Amino acid sequence: MQSKSLSDDSPFISRVHAVDNQAAVWKAGEAFIKAHHMDYPDITREHVTLQFLKDKEPHDFAFPNVLRHFETSSRYFLVISSVPGQLLHEAWPNMDESLRQHYIGKVAGVCNRLAAWKGDTISGVDGRQLLERYLLKGNSKAADALAPQQLRRNCIEMGMDVSTLVFYHCDLGPTNILVDVSTGSLGIIDWELAGYVRIEWVRTKFRLSAGMDFDYGDEDSKKDWRRKVAQQLEKMGYNDVADAWWKFQESS
Repeated sequence: MQSKSLSDDSPFISRVHAVDNQAAVWKAGEAFIKAHHMDYPDITREHVTLQFLKDKEPHDFAFPNVLRHFETSSRYFLVISSVPGQLLHEAWPNMDESLRQHYIGKVAGVCNRLAAWKGDTISGVDGRQLLERYLLKGNSKAADALAPQQLRRNCIEMGMDVSTLVFYHCDLGPTNILVDVSTGSLGIIDWELAGYVRIEWVRTKFRLSAGMDFDYGDEDSKKDWRRKVAQQLEKMGYNDVADAWWKFQESS
């Protein structure tokens, strides 16, 4: 029997995110199906990182369970459970200042907790490549551009001491954080950009990444989330290399 393609919205499945022909996410009941093209074939797969988290058993945030994963050609598919809560991106406008501060502190605290898990290379948890394009010089898509040795050289060029590497989710923007304002609980999704980095990168990424901005409000308020988490991390003793990163990119 000939198979039928699914529409963006059907009785069984609905598309909730898409980026050209590169990536998409569908909701199917209480599960999500993620698919993306692998520009860098040697990256750590998200299901590996989620299993790593499961083995660590953190109790201060929720994260998805892996239901299934497979690859075909250059595409990677992952089926995961849903994480309860509302996206921070949606909840933020209706939060009062005390609730906002609660989640700013909570996410900064999670960063600090994850940083207790140490690694030996700038890589994913299995030693394969970390999908952190911000550590590239320019927009290289060479197969070895994200190799641990290359990322180490890049970080040294930015003046980082790479002797101590910590685990970090490199994309803690408001569309990857789920909140339940009635309980104060926290959930974190999209762990494909998680791995071991130099500790300065924790705060630096919040200072640099426009991908962590809201898509509403004026130009200043769009940056509220990442700016305030960066400020909280500074209070906790975290430094950054944002200026060195800009110089590094300008030299490419």
